[in-house]
Amino acid sequence: MKPLVCQSCGSNEFVEENDFYKCRYCNTKYPVEKAGIITESDKLSNLYVLARSAAEDENDDEAYQYYKEILLIEPNDWEAVFYSAYCGLRTRKIVDFYAYVDSFIASVRRACRLIHALSSRKKERAVSLVFTLTVRLFFTVNASIVSLQPAHGLWRNNNYSVERNKRSAVLMMINLGDIFMEELGDRDRAVYYYELIYPNSVLADYENAVLLNKITAIKPDYKPKK
Repeated sequence: MKPLVCQSCGSNEFVEENDFYKCRYCNTKYPVEKAGIITESDKLSNLYVLARSAAEDENDDEAYQYYKEILLIEPNDWEAVFYSAYCGLRTRKIVDFYAYVDSFIASVRRACRLIHALSSRKKERAVSLVFTLTVRLFFTVNASIVSLQPAHGLWRNNNYSVERNKRSAVLMMINLGDIFMEELGDRDRAVYYYELIYPNSVLADYENAVLLNKITAIKPDYKPKK
């Protein structure tokens, strides 16, 4: 059996850490059971193990890096496309949310297109996961924005920053609803995104009207919240 060689930096010096061998130089980890001849397939499997573990632990920095590495090998993997964007956005400061949300939405759309081609069982699992995490992201972002009210004096032009990020979070939900309709044909989840934010004070009257039209196109008997 050949000695373990790090596929990231070429080193053959490792330290054992729990169930992994960790490269002394670049800190790349390899499961103990994979120690030996490391093929490209082994490297990819290892990256998935590490990425999923980091994502489950909400270690967004590590998960983002591992999923970006996966994308270099599998550029059309929906999981890597989605999670690299999701974890990447979660690593950003809340004050900068508005600046990165458009890129996140574009990645979610691409991930959903890739998901649409999956078998029924895999598709439903992936759709459910994307839906759950994006809704959770909205609540997390919204709570973070609310907790940083202008009175804290933490932001430059506080009022503008708060409102801009609130609006970005609301528009994210509208875009997510559109993606679920257009890419997946998922009416139930699409309308959930819409209803969650309607009506909304950060939207102009005509924008609320457009949003209401999206809802009633799916649920003709919809009664707006009072």
